[in-house]
Amino acid sequence: MIEGEIPHFKRPYALSCARTRVHQNVKKESLVFTSLNFRKTKNIPAAEKNETPSTTEKTYITKPPNQDNIRSFTTSISPRVTPQRPHHSRTTSNQIQISSLIQQKPMTPAEVIENFSYHLSDFEKKEIKIYKKIYFFGPNATKQKGNFTDASKNFIVRLKDHISFRYEICGILGAGSYGQVLKCFDHKKQQNVAIKIIKSQTTFRKSGESEYKILQYLANITKEEMNIIKPLKKLEFRGHFCIVTELLYLNLYQFIETNDFQPINANIVKRITTQLLIALNHIHSNNIIHCDLKPENILLKNSNKSSIRVIDLGSACFKNSTFFSYIQSRFYRAPEILFQCEYNEKIDIWSLGCIVFELLTGTVLFNGKNEHEQIYKITSILGFPPFSIVERVKKRYDYNFQCLKGISRICLRDILKNYSEDVVDFIESCLTWDYEERISAKDGLKTLWIKGRHLRSSSETLKIVQDV
Repeated sequence: MIEGEIPHFKRPYALSCARTRVHQNVKKESLVFTSLNFRKTKNIPAAEKNETPSTTEKTYITKPPNQDNIRSFTTSISPRVTPQRPHHSRTTSNQIQISSLIQQKPMTPAEVIENFSYHLSDFEKKEIKIYKKIYFFGPNATKQKGNFTDASKNFIVRLKDHISFRYEICGILGAGSYGQVLKCFDHKKQQNVAIKIIKSQTTFRKSGESEYKILQYLANITKEEMNIIKPLKKLEFRGHFCIVTELLYLNLYQFIETNDFQPINANIVKRITTQLLIALNHIHSNNIIHCDLKPENILLKNSNKSSIRVIDLGSACFKNSTFFSYIQSRFYRAPEILFQCEYNEKIDIWSLGCIVFELLTGTVLFNGKNEHEQIYKITSILGFPPFSIVERVKKRYDYNFQCLKGISRICLRDILKNYSEDVVDFIESCLTWDYEERISAKDGLKTLWIKGRHLRSSSETLKIVQDV
């Protein structure tokens, strides 16, 4: 790199990280940003749809389901609408009428077996007896007759089938090393939910159980909104541990990608950053470390607002239990993790600084292909590590710091020369070699950029910022 040159890091489609990244198929459409919301600009006239537009029908930026591809997404039609019955189903008009009422009126297992046994597999006829009330049994699904787990220990998903005779499977939202996240419809509560189905392996199961306990603890400890995903229920289904949560919108990476990796309005970035600081302050003040903060683990709550939720605490740990050395996705991995040194909650603050830069510019700040190149990229921005870091690393293992000398450097302020000094100061306070010099989430809420007069957010968020 020529000295003084401003690099333009283009983010590759797939990243190597501690957890496998799987992207949704997001329909790319231009977005219009305002100071308060962002929306799609492309409106399809009703005449082009060859149908009468519905005022109650929800739309999502997703692709319609494809029976040949189980990982496709659902259509915009509400799951409450009963799909067309397969041609081979032998049902009377009276039976169909009863089936349509299953969503409003639960049945007993005996009633379902008596009236709809032809819709149940032999396994389900035995399984259904352990449930007291039946809200949904997947009458239009192709039933899995044998093993419910594939070779990778993932749950075998069948669209339109049920989970625990209550939730209707509408589509797959994402997947990773932990398992899968499904979009489902809760026929008891009459609402859409997301269900995280953990792999049927002991390690992942313990991680899922730990995640649920942490989420429940963080949700119950305060009544204020802390911008962390809300757990609704946990359940066991066919050998898989499941976590039921509220259904959210796109994650921040999909949002950036949908915007063609263009810079996001600074006011929107400020509101998102404020909410992230509130979430991290709540997490850290309860002695918990997230350990995998990245754009994919930050979801927009709605399609037309900048409200966010922090998700995926499967890698989270308590401050006194920092046993794991391979954590965080590489682009957002703190130097102390790269150097395999001791760490604390400040690794989340490092990730935050990288995320804020990415939202402002649309590009990744440190995009190394491996850990050594990642250290090289950090050095090119922050300069050679201070003596305290060098000594700390040498106590653990003999790392060759000589290879980092002579690297041409470009200052972060030169890259962000078109942004206000308050923004640059905030990012620099998050990105320091030594985590002891790194800003805390609580102090981050007091910075000039966050508490400035141009801050626009909900009254509840403002109250939390002012109380810190």
